[in-house]
Amino acid sequence: MHPRDQTIFALSSGRPPSAIAVVRVSGAQAGLVLTTLAGKLPAPRQASRRLLRDGTGQPIDDAVVLWFPGRQARPVRTSPNSTSMAAAPCWRRSWPLFL
Repeated sequence: MHPRDQTIFALSSGRPPSAIAVVRVSGAQAGLVLTTLAGKLPAPRQASRRLLRDGTGQPIDDAVVLWFPGRQARPVRTSPNSTSMAAAPCWRRSWPLFL
């Protein structure tokens, strides 16, 4: 698997121990990660309070969650004179943040 196709988790705040941590999740599966932990995706670019849960549904922590969706695939012309369209992926990453 190419590194740009992986979903990664990164601590974006200072090093532990600390009272608050910012965790950044990037990659194609970032939305799935956020949905699994927080129950549903919040509105894009709006902070939402969520109870994060583990795989068995047990609470992990109370969090402020933000969802920054990546750009989606958009149609592009396959040639200058073509009337057919092809999907060209132009997204790179989506970034949910857990605070």
